[in-house]
Amino acid sequence: MHIRKPLRFSALAIAAAVVAACSAPAPTLQKTEMLPADGGEVGKAFAELQSALGAGDDAHASKLLDPKWRVNGDGSGYFAVIKTLKPTGGKRQGDRATLFVQDEHYAEFNATHGPSGWYFDLPMPLFLTTDEKTDCIAKPQQFPCGASSAPDSQVSGYVTETQVNHLTNETTLVKEPLFDGFATRVVSNGSKKPTATRLILSATAVNPEVLALNTNPSSVASALNYVLTLDIAPDGKSAHGKYNGFSGRREFDVKDGAGLTLDTTQPKRLHGRVTADVKDAGKLDAMFDVGIASQYEGQ
Repeated sequence: MHIRKPLRFSALAIAAAVVAACSAPAPTLQKTEMLPADGGEVGKAFAELQSALGAGDDAHASKLLDPKWRVNGDGSGYFAVIKTLKPTGGKRQGDRATLFVQDEHYAEFNATHGPSGWYFDLPMPLFLTTDEKTDCIAKPQQFPCGASSAPDSQVSGYVTETQVNHLTNETTLVKEPLFDGFATRVVSNGSKKPTATRLILSATAVNPEVLALNTNPSSVASALNYVLTLDIAPDGKSAHGKYNGFSGRREFDVKDGAGLTLDTTQPKRLHGRVTADVKDAGKLDAMFDVGIASQYEGQ
């Protein structure tokens, strides 16, 4: 293991705690746990879905999917995509989980635990992109060196969105839990001066292998569902947010005392809460306690 000195980031007001008043009770910071290598019960449900799709049992396959999905004669197409995928672990927080799967590509399935067991949000996985592995001995501060997600980093919260079924014009209020994330310090390419701390929170768990094979934090976030990117100013008193969800991409701003709470007294941790009413999307409320040991040069 390569040991390095703690990275100081004085412009982020590490020595100060920024305390903001939030009107709603703060969500509890719940623990996100790692699934076993075979995915445990979530992995068993995935194997059952593969078997049902392979056998052409549309009715059984549909029971293993979110109720809004039905397999009606198109199961062979789904099976062709997922038949070679094998579980490699995952993460769970309460009734929500992300199963990591892999063949020649990295992919993930989001799942929910209901009265009849685990079922998956979609019949198709989220395929993840990779870049290259950084030499963390030669460049110990460069992202993703030192960056980590759950269980080291803990995230709890939700985004509430109004979703419209364009076929029936029915609206549904959907509450998406945010339960994983990571953060990195951002510095300018030229002067190396700090420009922000970039915090990324997601409703899909972050695969640590994929995180280690990306040199840009935004590349990791782009493949996930329901993602919040929060660029926190160097003084810790304001942040610019970008939320990408069902309603598309929306931007917003939060400030100390009006949606942003930070405690940056720990040199390598960022602890706090963000709340916002995101225009044309919904409400956001999330707590986080994440590591900030890595540094990214860029925008």
